[in-house]
Amino acid sequence: MSRSDVILPPNEEGAKRVLASIDDPVVRNIVQLCVTEARMRFIRGEAMSDDEWEAQLPAAPFDMEFFASVVSKVFSRRSVIDGIMRGESIARATGWDV
Repeated sequence: MSRSDVILPPNEEGAKRVLASIDDPVVRNIVQLCVTEARMRFIRGEAMSDDEWEAQLPAAPFDMEFFASVVSKVFSRRSVIDGIMRGESIARATGWDV
């Protein structure tokens, strides 16, 4: 890959639709943070070598809409997130340890 190559994550518009559909502002901001962090992995820093840049890119196609919808579902489960933040295991917070 050359320095002039531009790589954009697939399905950016879908990710925007997912974000626009989230009513809870806290969840929307957390999902936006996750989407932005993922998007930043596609940006090549000026001091990065080709190898460094390629190492931070996904090894397979990456669908931003799918990613945003999964993250949205996870963070919309406020009681689970609250439990995890209190130090509970995922199994305990979700009730899966029954």
